[in-house]
Formats: sequence, C-alpha cells, structure tokens
Amino acid sequence: VSGRGVGMDAVRSMIGAMNGAIDIRSEIGRGTTFTFKIPLTLAIIQALLITIGEAIYALPLELVVEILTVTPEMIDARDGHGALRIREHVIRLVDLKDVIGIRSGHAPGEDTRRVAVLADGARRAGVFVDEFLKETEIIIKPLPHQFAHVKGISGVTVLGDGRVALILDPKVILQAT
Repeated sequence: VSGRGVGMDAVRSMIGAMNGAIDIRSEIGRGTTFTFKIPLTLAIIQALLITIGEAIYALPLELVVEILTVTPEMIDARDGHGALRIREHVIRLVDLKDVIGIRSGHAPGEDTRRVAVLADGARRAGVFVDEFLKETEIIIKPLPHQFAHVKGISGVTVLGDGRVALILDPKVILQAT
C-alpha cells in the first residue's frame, strides 16, 4: 500500500538482464499474481567450493571422485611431475598454475597438501587445492564473450554471500595430464 514500486523495478531489471520476463495480474478483492519467467539456460549443478591462493573456485562435483590429504612422502616425482599411488591407480598431480595460471597459496616446506582427484572415464588427475570449503548447488552463468577464450574456466557463479567464484573446467585439467 505504501510502496512506490522501486523494489519491483529493481527485480524487473534483474529478470530482464537474464532475458526473462515478469507478468503481473491484479484483481480487486482477490490480490495480485506475479509470474516470473526465467530462461532454462541457467544451469544448476552440484559443486565443490575450493580456494586456491586468495580466490574461491568451483569444481563440478560430478567429476570429483575423492578428496585427499597427501604428505611429501606419498608423492613420487615422474617426468618432472608428481604422481600419487591411490590403491590400484597411479595418478598425475596437477598444479593449476601450470595449466591455467592460478597460483597456489601453498607455502614451500608445508608438510601436507590437499588434493581433489578428478576422473573422466579412464583419465584421472589429482589437483592441488589450498582449502576445501563446502559442497553446494551453484547456478552457472556463462562467461562474457570477452573471456570466453580463457583456458580452464567454464563459467562463473555468484555465491550466497555475493562473492564471485570462477567455475573450473575439469576436462581441460584432465587433458593436461
């Protein structure tokens, strides 16, 4: 009764920015119905939120098969790259700074490192991670066309607290192994 529609205008702008629409129907004595139409091109996936350096990233959970803490003794240097034996598999360890230029916050001499093991069919790789935050559902937003060529990043998401997280592309990481 007392509003001036400023809030609804902000909602309309946000829905319009996603190529959606709002339909408003009012009937005296019955109320108002708001219908929001949002395109299905916004995909929702389960993701593992991680930190690498100071930034938060999202790894699609469908390709994460295991989370480990490894010590230097567990890592075997092969061809200048680390490898790790996990049960019947030997997997290559990947530092994302070598694949997509993300610098880790790992301090040299630190006793343990965290590893997310990714698998896509027969390919497996372990990715060094500074910290595991949580599993969550995220909405994938496509990268603006200026950044569509960035290797190893498949999209972006806005977290519940307003921070932005880049979505890592596990297939690019696995191809680097």
